Amino acid sequence: MALIALVALSALVAGNLDPSQEVDSADAAQVLLAVAVVAVPLVLWMRRPAVEVPVPDAKAALRELVRAQWREEAAARSLNDPGPIPLDWYAHGRPVGDPVAWFRTLNPRRMVITGGAGTGKTTLAVQLLLGLIETAQEGEPVPVILPLTEWDLSRWPHLSGWLADRLAAHYPGLRSPQYGDDAPAWLARGGHLLPVLDGLDELPAAARSEVITRLNSGLGDGDQVILTCRRPEYDAAVRQAGRMLTGAAVIVPKAVTPRVAADYLRSSLPNGEERGWLDTLRSGKSPALAAVAATPLGLWLLRTVHAEHDPDPRITEAELWHHLLDHVVPATMAARPPAGGRSRTPPGHDTPARPGGAPAGDRRSSPDPPFRPHHRWSPEAATKWLRTLACQPDVTWWRIASRLTTPAERRLLPFAAGVVLAVLTAGPLVAAGALSRMTFGTAELWLLGTTGVALPLIFARAAHTWLADSPGTVTLRRHLMRRPEVPALRAGLVTGLAIGLPIGLGSLESSTPVVSLLTGIVSAVAAGLPLGTAVWLVQWLEHPAPDLSAVTPPSSWRSDRALTLARALGSLSMVIPLSLLLTAVGDSQQRVPLAFALAWLAAIVFGLLFGRHHAWAVCVIVLCRLALTGRLPFRLMPFLDDMHRLGILRAVGPIYQFRHERLRAHLSGQERP
Repeated sequence: MALIALVALSALVAGNLDPSQEVDSADAAQVLLAVAVVAVPLVLWMRRPAVEVPVPDAKAALRELVRAQWREEAAARSLNDPGPIPLDWYAHGRPVGDPVAWFRTLNPRRMVITGGAGTGKTTLAVQLLLGLIETAQEGEPVPVILPLTEWDLSRWPHLSGWLADRLAAHYPGLRSPQYGDDAPAWLARGGHLLPVLDGLDELPAAARSEVITRLNSGLGDGDQVILTCRRPEYDAAVRQAGRMLTGAAVIVPKAVTPRVAADYLRSSLPNGEERGWLDTLRSGKSPALAAVAATPLGLWLLRTVHAEHDPDPRITEAELWHHLLDHVVPATMAARPPAGGRSRTPPGHDTPARPGGAPAGDRRSSPDPPFRPHHRWSPEAATKWLRTLACQPDVTWWRIASRLTTPAERRLLPFAAGVVLAVLTAGPLVAAGALSRMTFGTAELWLLGTTGVALPLIFARAAHTWLADSPGTVTLRRHLMRRPEVPALRAGLVTGLAIGLPIGLGSLESSTPVVSLLTGIVSAVAAGLPLGTAVWLVQWLEHPAPDLSAVTPPSSWRSDRALTLARALGSLSMVIPLSLLLTAVGDSQQRVPLAFALAWLAAIVFGLLFGRHHAWAVCVIVLCRLALTGRLPFRLMPFLDDMHRLGILRAVGPIYQFRHERLRAHLSGQERP
């Protein structure tokens, strides 16, 4: 497209060229440099070397990233506190025993984990992943947990393509040059991954059968897979697809007996205390209590909500579920308040500490327990915000703008953002003109008016695409510790000089060609070096560092915010020297404010329009709207992080999910007794 535009421009110039007119040397230099600006990057791109993918290095790096990620997440979910939930799994009526060892005996190694709501399907998937990694054998694939709600079947018709995309998003360090051109694709297509696909039942009915069809067509003879799904939904999907997941063994859990459940709950109480409701559970006098305690979800709810008082033995099972789910958020927040002396309470959300704090003797009330929240939130406000978030299948912060706004708001949002940004950019220009005592003539007023109309349209058009943007993955501390890429820096500086030289030659005049050329070179250096450095800096930051950890929701938020601020600061470093240089030829004392106003304008435009990631900017804009109506807090990410620390949410890569689908359905109003 650049070459076509260059040819068209050349034809236009040739048609208006007068052969008898002397060619201006500055104009000729600008044309030659413009050709170089287009041709040099194109030639370098065409001659780029092919990079071999060191699969063993990338695979080993991925294994360590997954190990560290899920060790921490398992601790956050308290999967082994006070110990693994006593749940037995069966295949074809026979006990499985050790799931890790049993999985390795399968041929092919494919498993479907089924069961009812809250029966520990995802928990077993996490335990399988950690067990397979800890006892990894030579040549085994790396297990990676991925929620099936992220699979867009229309965009990724093949499993390998979707796996490569998710791998690059969850573990961006694999896209580092040291692992080759496209290590995620090589790992996904080379059979080096064991996809652990969680939550088939959370998809629409038509999508479930389609997923099974795609898996059967995309898995090779030796490919492995683990799938989790509720049993009724899996059976229905198999009937609709016309075949089951080829070669997959189906396992189901055995309900926890009341005696085993009571012993487990007793071990989780401080100092092994006895409670009256545990005797009721152990004796089987309350069928509702026994039914709820038969599942891992019920055990977690009973541990959290009924830690201090006995449930009514006359309550029905549906009423007990409703009661537990209604009280789990405030009960969790009361039992695990912020650690003393380090919490920061957001204004307007103070809530008095629970009298006496946590129960006496509770190990969770120790001076520095892990997974305490950092802030104190009102339980009522927290429940309200969680109800808002529960209306979406997962809590993905960069999708809030598209999921929690109406179609009319989404159409109006880009234009409203454009108007606000235009005011922020045009306002300093007018103020600078007034400070500089400039006289606004017809040309200046026309320029300001055109800018005031064009900027909202430009920003609105750009912001329309921001709704679909994904976050960046930069970590400034790791990038600053990393050695700069000299070829990329050199290319950025050359590009900046090539752009700055025509600016200098065209904007400055002198009595002699030599002085004009020297002045143009000085202008090119003053303008081109900051420009090239800024462009290189943004591209360098947007390229993942090789030692990045697995992406988490807070890290993805911070990364995208850092990219936006880095682009803005880069534009300031680019424009301030050029603005000061241009004002130096005139009345510099009066035009310095205008130079800084132009730099501010460039910072806004460059920071928001340049680059590939704008998810943070659009999320902040939408958060202001949602927070003013009380639907979400202004400090969204600290709130989500605290809910994750409390165990209400779980993290899967850069997204949050509710700990159990039944909890999400209850909060969203989709489940009632």
